[in-house]
Amino acid sequence: MSVPVTAPSLYRNLKGVFAVHKHAGVTCSTLGNIILQKIVSDLGTYEQRPQKPMVKFVPRPGENNLLLDGKRRSKSSTIAERNLAMFNYVPANVDDLFDHPSVQGPRYSYEDFELTFGNMLDVLSSGIQLFGLQTTGKEMINSLSRLRFPRSYYLYGKFGLATTKFHNDAKVTERTTWDHISETKITRLLCMIQGSYRNAFIKSSNLDLDSQLAYEMASKGLLRPQTPTGPMIMDIKLHKLNPPDFVIDITCITESGQFLRKLIHEIGLELRSTAICTKVHCYRNAIFFDEDDSTFLIRELKADKLAEVMGKNNSNLISLFKEKRAVYFTASSALDEESNFPFQSNESVG
Repeated sequence: MSVPVTAPSLYRNLKGVFAVHKHAGVTCSTLGNIILQKIVSDLGTYEQRPQKPMVKFVPRPGENNLLLDGKRRSKSSTIAERNLAMFNYVPANVDDLFDHPSVQGPRYSYEDFELTFGNMLDVLSSGIQLFGLQTTGKEMINSLSRLRFPRSYYLYGKFGLATTKFHNDAKVTERTTWDHISETKITRLLCMIQGSYRNAFIKSSNLDLDSQLAYEMASKGLLRPQTPTGPMIMDIKLHKLNPPDFVIDITCITESGQFLRKLIHEIGLELRSTAICTKVHCYRNAIFFDEDDSTFLIRELKADKLAEVMGKNNSNLISLFKEKRAVYFTASSALDEESNFPFQSNESVG
């Protein structure tokens, strides 16, 4: 996509899905307001649309009488003189001063944009936060939610402490030893956790596991719970261990920040100790990764770059949605079980 050179053309291209790095301690709504402020500010630096024209009657060139000079006519002037003076005006298009930016203010404001949140990271979490801009972005965010793409996190923990809210900023309630904890014990425990969730994950998909449909969906990683469930862990492993500090790599769906912090607490209890979560960082969300160039740092976000990246993201997401549908409906036609499919063909992709 060529870089727009005017504010109206740039505004028309500001639609779709994009990812921004969120820092811990910042709410999603605050981050959204900062993004809109930057977009509106950047649009104001580009060439704006011209003032709206208006039709105004102006004197004919070279004419000169009391009425044309703008002076009030005397009461003694005859009707004929007044009618003659009216014919000395011609219509012309002139700039409407009421539409001047000094009167109307900036051409673009917050009300010109519709911002939709994807995954809602809580205030204590950091990492990838998805946003949808305008109607196209809203529809794509909704499609991503229906497809229930997994998200991956790094959970930073510390053994030997317990707090009231499972994180390091809360009140400490207990101190324990952690010398007996080893990498082998942690790995064994995480395998047990993953196994228990995997069984529940498969059962909640409401599919016959011996069917061709289940095979097709499992081979493409598309099995998803179809009954209302809580958080589901798809993969969990030890990423780093430097006692008492450790890092867990976890992939899950329908999770929350509080669930992840409580999970660290429960891991500590299972290992005959205690643990607190010092940091929750989302490094992958669907096709968006922490280290991608398309994931913005808030200080580097510019309207022209945002429009360019959203164009690429929209193309990638549309291709992804088509691929997912192809798997569903290919298997469906073979088994004539379309009614059991989780996502229908009327899903909007913008």
